[in-house]
Amino acid sequence: MRIAPLLILFPAAMLLAGCAGTAASPGKVMNVRTAQVDAVAGYTPYPDPRSDSGGSMLYVGPTLLASERDVAMVRVIEVKDGHGVAVVLSEEAARRIGAAWQEDLFSYLAVFYRGRLIAAAPALGGDQANVLIPGPFTEENARRLAASIAPRGAVISTPVSSGPAGIVIDLRPR
Repeated sequence: MRIAPLLILFPAAMLLAGCAGTAASPGKVMNVRTAQVDAVAGYTPYPDPRSDSGGSMLYVGPTLLASERDVAMVRVIEVKDGHGVAVVLSEEAARRIGAAWQEDLFSYLAVFYRGRLIAAAPALGGDQANVLIPGPFTEENARRLAASIAPRGAVISTPVSSGPAGIVIDLRPR
């Protein structure tokens, strides 16, 4: 499996109450969409999660590029001031993001969690499969977030190294 460069998504405040299980329909728990900083016809304005002041807007496209069903692997990792969640998307989702990039040349990928825009990262172009939601979160909240977007049946294993790899949700069959 080809892995694209890791996208670093900017911190956003998030409440993690009720993070249990994967939703029945795609996009109810997590979804990824195109986004721009300038108003675009057909795009919806949201407060930009990268802004500390909350005054700037991000305009999000209507097309679902990836959802919790496209998550291949999730890791809780250490980040500055706490923990974050690294998400690896399926190759199919990475191809959808690449095709959307070719068509739209969007500036950002917007990540929603339970309907809230929680992160945005500069779009690098091409097939992108990796995203990081840096929080920062407590370790417990990062684990809850990871568990809520991981595919059902994922096994939480021990850290793969003594470094910032954190808790790995391993999707290999047992």
